[in-house]
This record gives sequence, structure tokens and C-alpha cells, in this order.
Amino acid sequence: MKIVREAPAGVVRFAAELQALYDGARLPGRQVLIRAADEQGITLNEKTLSDWFRGRSVPRSEPAIKFLIEYLQPIAERRAQRPQRLWPWWRELLQAARAANRPQEAGRPRSQVLDTPVRPAGAAPWPLVRDRTAVDMGVHPAVFLPPSTSPLTLWMQGQREPQLPPTYVTREHDDALLGTLRAAVQRESGAVLVVGRSCTGKSRSAWEAVSRELGDWFLVDLRDRRQIQRLNDGDEPTGDCVLWLDNLDLTDNPPQLAETALAVLDQRGAVGRRIVVVTMWHQPETESPRQLRELARRTGAVVHVSEDWTGAELDEAARLAAADRVLAAALQQTGFSPSQILAGAKWALGLWRNAHERQTSAVLTAAIDLARLGIGVPGGAPLTRDLLTSCSACYLTRPPSTDDWFEPALRKATTPLEDAVWALAPPLPGATGYRLFDPLLDYARLQRHYEPLPAGVWTALAEADFGREEFSRLAQEARDRLLFPQASAFAQRAKQAESRLSVPPRQPPRVLPPPPRTPPSPPTPTLKFNLSSPSRNRADALLEADDLEGLLHHAINSNDTYVRRRLAMLYERRGDRRALRELATFSRRGARHWAAMLAREEDPAELLRAVVCGDGFALRALRDWPVAGLDDTQRETILRFGLTPEGRPIQRR
Repeated sequence: MKIVREAPAGVVRFAAELQALYDGARLPGRQVLIRAADEQGITLNEKTLSDWFRGRSVPRSEPAIKFLIEYLQPIAERRAQRPQRLWPWWRELLQAARAANRPQEAGRPRSQVLDTPVRPAGAAPWPLVRDRTAVDMGVHPAVFLPPSTSPLTLWMQGQREPQLPPTYVTREHDDALLGTLRAAVQRESGAVLVVGRSCTGKSRSAWEAVSRELGDWFLVDLRDRRQIQRLNDGDEPTGDCVLWLDNLDLTDNPPQLAETALAVLDQRGAVGRRIVVVTMWHQPETESPRQLRELARRTGAVVHVSEDWTGAELDEAARLAAADRVLAAALQQTGFSPSQILAGAKWALGLWRNAHERQTSAVLTAAIDLARLGIGVPGGAPLTRDLLTSCSACYLTRPPSTDDWFEPALRKATTPLEDAVWALAPPLPGATGYRLFDPLLDYARLQRHYEPLPAGVWTALAEADFGREEFSRLAQEARDRLLFPQASAFAQRAKQAESRLSVPPRQPPRVLPPPPRTPPSPPTPTLKFNLSSPSRNRADALLEADDLEGLLHHAINSNDTYVRRRLAMLYERRGDRRALRELATFSRRGARHWAAMLAREEDPAELLRAVVCGDGFALRALRDWPVAGLDDTQRETILRFGLTPEGRPIQRR
């Protein structure tokens, strides 16, 4: 990286922090930033970004640099555990750089940009392969996938998601990969090329082979500009060395990186063996740059990683999943391979939660809330384009930037993420319904469990093109939430709509032969269950001792409803509303104690809000339990006239 010799300290510090943030995000290239900025009406280009990162210039446009920082920080936190800093910290750093960069009135002239970077004295020794983890080398960490029967998990307590990949599952290509790697080691110089689409597991397979066979070798990560500069300066490892080049075709300059790797392989007088391990989406072809073709030529046999998992691989994954909950959750999903599920879930969640994609987020939130009502899921009515169009606008917190915002937002939501998975899958040929990515739906359903559906969504549903059975089901959904006006509208539409149940043709009756005579079987002995167990006794003891940490750990590991009930009781006793509310999103025991806590509070607003969200225990509390803050007349009025979609009582004169 080029820097300015004797540049002001403020400029150097700002450029270094900005470059470190970009490196931590590990983006495949700057074009990602340029496109994202363009969607927000901000103009960036390669030269501007290069000058900012290298300290050649200090940003003048505050909206542009603020967008850049807000876009990169959450990505860098997820991928490199780089802590986020608030905008005032960055603004102070920017102002210091601007002040230091003002033209000097007298004295020594400003220095020019040099091609040679300033390296710190006494560079650190090269790391060994065994000193790095798979996540360090670009393998996606496991995202937690919460199925509906999941135990209380760490992410629900506000802690970090797991930062390690799941248990490695042996793949059919592993033998060929190990053979190619060992052959290159025997030649003392060579390359290993692993090819596969995004999220097929190629990086994980390559790293597993390298860490297994070459743990004592030095490691050079060619994704790191600082390590490339050390090589260019002649500071090469003294000994056996692995050069890691992950996702070469997604880097800023693949030919240049390939040239660097080839130069190391061809270095005369090098001490030790040199192996380059490369992963790519596609194998270099005739029209590919010369450096990539030469690198592929030195690999011998190219290792191809299939997108689909074989039956043997899935059986092995099922065996390992007994001790790995993340892998087990991935195997419960359908439509994609486990590797695509585990990596793609993070991208789908990121798209939904991205503040810079608020219109796309609105489309996805509409699909999520409709799925909560059984629309767009197996067995339910299809999620049509017209319905999605009508509902998405209800989730915009401020007016859209343009009148034709929906088409770009839907296109963004239905574009494959990293060419692997869809946050919202478009309809299949001959079908009309969109389908949410299962891990996104599983996660978001819990997150929005106590968020009421906007009134506009109920209106759009009443005007939708459904059959009689679907309108009848929606009418019952509305009644269970005390949304009586909406239930009446659905019931009226059900009377008018036609049935859409497919009626099978009548078949002639089958005449079955009489069953053979068999002697009566002996009576089955009655099984008696002893509900007392050391695990449940321990839960009682932890509750008695008010040991929250111990009881929480026990609930996670046991996945026992009895233990979760004791945990809910402890949360209720302590008045921990946030924890009990999160537990209630997937645990019936937690939901009951959450409703009981709300019923005892003086303000019944949140209890009524839970009712319109479909919480059955909250409805039971309103009907049958004492509710603080509601007298008998108010309760009778609510049960008679119902609630608004926001959870407020309907006032009738």
C-alpha cells in the first residue's frame, strides 16, 4: 500500500483505520462498495477509494465517508470481530485528518506519494498453518439456525453467534484433494486448485487438507496486502511454505495475485518447499489471463467440489449432527446443501437487517409476517406478487425515495446471494408463489413473534384472491386475536369465494378379503413413567438457590421442558422482562409465565399487544385471569368489541 512519506499523523491514522476496516470486511472487491453507494445516490469510484485508503487524499464529502463506514462496520464485526465505533469517533478522526492536511503556508514543502511503503521495523515472524483457524482463512463461521424446538440459545441472551464453523463432514472429493496436495509436496513446488460454486465447501475442504497435512509449514495469506508487500520486499519465509489464495477470481486483481504466487514458486535459491493452494469458482479457460492458466497448469488434476451432497455425505453429516446442534439444524432445512444453508443464512439475515436496504427489508418483512399467518409456507396459500406489493408498503417507516421503489426492492430480495441462495425465492415455472429462505423465516419468526401485523396488511388480505377455505382460516386467526372487524370481513369473503380444494375423482369401492384368524394377543403391559430425574431435581435445586447462570446452562444442555419451566419461573421471580419475553417466543412454558407477568403489571397495554400477535396465553389471561389495570367493565368491553391491529381497545358508544 502506498503512503505519503512524512505525511501528517492525522492523515496517516485516518487512512490506516479506514484501510483496516476495509480489510476486516473481506469484501471480494471495491466494486461491491461502489454499487452499494450508487444505490443510495452516492458516487464513489476506484480512484477515490484508493486515494482514501492510501492517504493520498482526505474525504471531503461527509455523507460519502459516513455511508462507507456504516456499510463496512457491521460486515467487519461479523467477519473479523472488529468492534464497531460510533460515528462521532470517526468524525473526530476525519476532522483531525482534514486539519492536518491543510496547505502549509511556509516551511518545508509537502512530500509526494511514493511507491515504496514504510514497513515497521522488526516485522513479525511468519505464522504457521497450525496457528490459524478455518475462519481466519476465509471459511464462513456457523450462523445459528433456530428451529422451532430449539433450546434457549446464546444468541437470545445477546451474546455473539458461534465464531467457529460446524463439525467438518468428510466429502467424496477429499481423497482426490489429499492426493493432489501430497503429489505437490513430493514435487517440492506446485499448486493445488479447488473449484466449486459459492458455498459448496471448497474453502473448508482445502483448509482441512492443508491443516491436516502441513500444520508445521509457514503460511502466507495472499489476501493480505501487507504479506504480499513483505514478499515483494524479499522477506520470504525460511522453510516450507504454503501460499493461501482463497476465492482468487473474486479478488481485485486475480492476474497480479497469480503472478505473485508464480514468482514465489519460481524463486531460485528458496529455502524449503513452496505450495500454492487456490480456490476458485471456475477453472481457468483458454481466454483466461495467462497467469491464471499457468497456475492451473501447475496443479495437475483440478479438484471439483460438487454443489449437491451425496447420500453417503448426508448420512455422515447426520451421524456427526448428534453432537453438533448447528449442523443438525442445517440438516433440517430443505432445498439447499448444508454448506449453502450455513453460509447463506448469514447473508440472508444480513440483507433483511441492512439499514441501507430499507425497501428490500420491507419486502422481506412483509413476506415474514404473511408466513406467520400461514401464507407462502407449505400447506398454505401462495405468496403472490400482488399480495406482496400490497403489503410491503406497510413496513416502510418513511415514504419511499421513488414511486417505482417496489420493483428494484423485489429484484434485490430475489437475487441470488453470492450465487448460492435466495432470501426470497422467486416462483418456480408454472407456480405463482414466492418462498422465503427457511433459515431466514425461522430466525425472523422468533424476532417478530410479538410484533403486531400492520392494519394495512389485514386490509390487503381481505382484498386478496383466496379461496373459501383460506378466508375461513384467516377469519379464525383474526377472532383468536380479538380482531373482530377483520374476522367479519374474512367471513364475508369466505361466503362469496369458491372452494379451491381439489376433489379427487370417485373410485369404485374396493372389496377387501376377510382378515385371517389369529389368536388374541396378550395384553400390552402398561408403561409407568417416573417423572422425577436427577436432571429435574437439579433444576429444582438451582431454582431454589436462585442460580440463574447454572439454570440457564442446564436449560441449554438438557432441552427439557420441565427445566425451561423452572427457568421461566426464575425469570419471572427476578422480573427479567427481556429474557422471559425471548424465552416465550419458542417455549410454551415461557409464554405462560410471560403472560402471567404481564397480567400482574398495572399497564395492560403490552398484554393486549400480545393478544393481537396471536399469543394464546395472553388471550387466556385476558379472559380468565385477574389483570391489573383492567376492571370488569373494561375487560367485558374488550372481549365484546375487540381490539385494533395495534392492540388498542375498540371504543363503541
